[in-house]
Amino acid sequence: MPEKILSKPPADGLGGQTDEEKMGIKYAEIEEMIETGSTNEKAKEKILKMYNNSKHKREKASIYKFERTNMLEK
Repeated sequence: MPEKILSKPPADGLGGQTDEEKMGIKYAEIEEMIETGSTNEKAKEKILKMYNNSKHKREKASIYKFERTNMLEK
């Protein structure tokens, strides 16, 4: 694998910014938060906000339950 690809910072390729620039925090800060439960206050606030805002993505979808009536038996 070429070194250019291995050392390239992660980016979605859409806005010309790296993922860290878009988020305003570094992956090292996210890793520190995951491993220790804390990091600098500014990063911690952003991480918790992103985590809470994406809560719906980690939950199962609601399923509507209903009872079906067989109209042929009436």
